[in-house]
Parts: sequence; C-alpha cells; structure tokens
Amino acid sequence: MAVWLPVSGAGERYPLILFSHGLDGCGTQSVFFTEELARAGYVVAAPDHHDAACSVEGGVFPRFHLPRLPFTNPGRWSESTYADRRVDLEKALDWMLRSPEFEPLIDASRVGAAGHSLGGYSVIALAGGWESWADPRIRAVLAFAPYVKPFLRQERLASIHVPLMYQAAQFDLGITPTLRGPRGAFSEAEPPKYYVELRRGGHFAWTNAACWGHSKVAECLEKRSNARLIVEYGVAFFDRYLKQRPEGLQRLDGEGLRKYQARPESGEPQRRSGLR
Repeated sequence: MAVWLPVSGAGERYPLILFSHGLDGCGTQSVFFTEELARAGYVVAAPDHHDAACSVEGGVFPRFHLPRLPFTNPGRWSESTYADRRVDLEKALDWMLRSPEFEPLIDASRVGAAGHSLGGYSVIALAGGWESWADPRIRAVLAFAPYVKPFLRQERLASIHVPLMYQAAQFDLGITPTLRGPRGAFSEAEPPKYYVELRRGGHFAWTNAACWGHSKVAECLEKRSNARLIVEYGVAFFDRYLKQRPEGLQRLDGEGLRKYQARPESGEPQRRSGLR
C-alpha cells in the first residue's frame, strides 16, 4: 500500500483519503493527484488490488486483466462483483486507523474516498452504491470516470447519502455519457453532488499518463491544464466536506467558469460543474 503524508504539525490530525485504482492500475497510478492531496493536508492511502498490473513497490507486471464480468452487461453485476476490492479498502482503512505510525496523524471522523474507473465503481459502492459494501466512516466520495452502469441499472445511486463529485472527460465515450444527462448518474444521485467535465480529456486523464514528459509534479500541473483542474476541483471538494472550507469550490464555480462559458474559443479547459 502506498501512503502519502502531509508535513505534520505537532499534534495535528488530518483527514484520510482512500484511493482505489482502475483495472490494471495500481496504488501509484495517479501520483500527481495523491501527492498534491498530501500537500493540501491529507493523509492518503492507496492499496494495490488483486487486478493490479503494476505495484506500489515500483514493479510493472506484463499482464492484462479482462473484467470479471462484461462492462457491456451491467445487469450481471451485483454486490459480489469485485467484492475483494471492498475487502482491500476496508483492510487499508482499518490498518491505517490502528497503525502506531499513522493513527496519531489521522482524524478518524474525516475519511473520504477517491477512485478511478473501476476504482470509481469501488468507492461509489463503498459509500452505499451496494448495500453490503456501505461503510459509514466514508464521508465524501470523488469518482474519476467511474463505471456506474450497474448502479444505474439497479437504481442504487439514491442510496448514497454523502457528498459526491463525478469527474468526466469529453472524449471518454464509454463513461461520460453515463454520467451526464437527465438519466445519467449525476441526475440520479442525491445532493450535495457535483459534476466536472474536462475538455479534450480521455479515460486515462487521471493517471500518470497525464504527466508524461514531466519529471516533477509541479511542472506537470503548470503545463498540463487538465491535471491542474483535476487537482484543484478534487482538493476543493474534499476541503469543503472534510475541512468545512467552502471557498475553494465557490471560487472554481464562480466568475472564471462563467467567463469561459461565454468565450469557448479561448482554448482554456472546459470546466463544468453543478450543485443541486
């Protein structure tokens, strides 16, 4: 399991974020995001799931996993589908909260979860998307390009009663249409809820692929606007609901967004968000 820590103040306790990677990813698949969360004052824990094709230890495995059930047949998915991921996340959370090294740094009343793709499915399930997965310790969920069709099919999204942010990408044609629109996952979810869509992005915009060509996270965030927006919206969302600091989301959903919408030819990344 990979762990990122903030610069600790004496006796200070921080919110904890669990991160769940996508199919054939690993706990270190989105370092630009997990590292920046730690810089923003969060403890981050990211386990490798059984379907990982890389390792938090630095290894890369020459294998490719087919989904256990077809993504094109969400009606076959149930609470038992990828239930080992629930076990991984629960074990990671329990261990962090018992660890002599990490427990003194964590405020156990402020736990959130973030995940990409199949990891997005996992953290939505953990927040109540599947009844048997629900963990009341999870207080906010950030889902990057999540696979949500099983929850839509079984009308489970209204069972989630924690703040939820979806992030999508314009060119992620397998996922984005399931999130937006009157019958999409955003519409079906209970408030407070947010939807952010990245202009020109694809399904792997939330992985380390977003920073190819840049050796440092700071350089990536300076040069890659979508990576910067992913971090800005993600940190602002968790700040709002785990630190009770609403100003970040208010700024991102304010004048700058309206200015972009009025001048789409500006070339700036698309930033669309909503709160109902």
